[in-house]
Amino acid sequence: MSSCTSFLKVSFLAMAAWVGVFAMWLGYKLRDPARAVPSTYLVQDCGSNELTSVQQQLAHPEVPYHCGIVKLFSSPNVSVEAYVQPDGGKGWSNAGRIKAYGHVYQVDSLMDRNLAGAMDRSSELGPADTFILTHPHPDHIGGITAYKNLTTAIMHEKMRPVVEGILGAAKGEAKQQAAAYYLYEWFSQYLQRVLNVLPLPLQRLVVGLELGHYFAQFDPEKPEHLPIDVATFNGDSGFVHNHIELKCFGPTHSSFDCMVIVPEAKVVFAGDLLFVGVTPIMTSGSAQKWLNALIWLEQRIDSSWKVVAGHGPVTSVEGVEAVKHYFRALQDAVRQEGCSCLDDHTMCGLNFYSSPPDELRDWTDFHRAALNAHVECGWMNGQQPDQGEFMNLFVDAEVLGRLQSSQ
Repeated sequence: MSSCTSFLKVSFLAMAAWVGVFAMWLGYKLRDPARAVPSTYLVQDCGSNELTSVQQQLAHPEVPYHCGIVKLFSSPNVSVEAYVQPDGGKGWSNAGRIKAYGHVYQVDSLMDRNLAGAMDRSSELGPADTFILTHPHPDHIGGITAYKNLTTAIMHEKMRPVVEGILGAAKGEAKQQAAAYYLYEWFSQYLQRVLNVLPLPLQRLVVGLELGHYFAQFDPEKPEHLPIDVATFNGDSGFVHNHIELKCFGPTHSSFDCMVIVPEAKVVFAGDLLFVGVTPIMTSGSAQKWLNALIWLEQRIDSSWKVVAGHGPVTSVEGVEAVKHYFRALQDAVRQEGCSCLDDHTMCGLNFYSSPPDELRDWTDFHRAALNAHVECGWMNGQQPDQGEFMNLFVDAEVLGRLQSSQ
């Protein structure tokens, strides 16, 4: 017994020493969070990403669906491009560029400066001087420093404090993601194999580290504040030099979302009001608020227009209708399943997730159905999730997706 006890003591001390050394090494690596992750791990573009069949089916018939620049309109006075990033999943957003009457406008700036730089180099419309933001989320503001000629940013007045908050928190986020990168590489990835037998708190930890590892592939370098002058507007609509219309809704995907409309080109940049072949993610508004925005869009355009989704391919009115169908199916599922999940502290929308309509089954990240059902139930019962609760719901939905894919 004494030899066994001695062995356990030595093993414990050795493990404690090893953990201590690892903690010191990790602390050293995290001194500069922006450079803590190996540069070889950082993505440079979307060239190796998957093109899903459902997204190809929903793509506009005149616009090729691939990674990179697609030309949408060209005339002597107005030209429009979109930069599309398959498969439209986490971090892989779209952006655009508009050349009109002596100015070049950049619509959103992707997740990081590497991706934004790839767009900037491939654009044929020249350097952008004005930035237009559809909504204040990191994957649409993160690459702004890649556009060196920007002098002004245009956004709704409600977006500016949110953007400043995102930029102000970027260094701390980078440190957390870098730590998750190494913890996943050294430990957590090996627990993925037994995820289904772990208790829920450990499942959340393992998947949370995996998510941090995933997001660490995006360059974390960001300014602490917006580096250019900002012009804001209020109300639900605005105009830029009379040739670009801004139509805003809120809360929907975020606390405030705007569409950028170029009537002369018959092009709409819908931002994250439109996820095409990618499961939308509800953070702030109800399904009906989102539907109201899409109904407005359908009434504003016709089949000759091109619509740039925030995630997924450039689409037509057919893609808008597909997203409307998703939200109506979600509403029906929540009504049928009920919202006892809120009181029971269980996951909502599990029937919708496990037995979705066939035409929605292959949408990227469909496990978000559980998160969206919870948010929808919250709206129906006057219980909107705060940021901390939302992040827990997000991780729980990711756990659900991992468990389903392992079966």
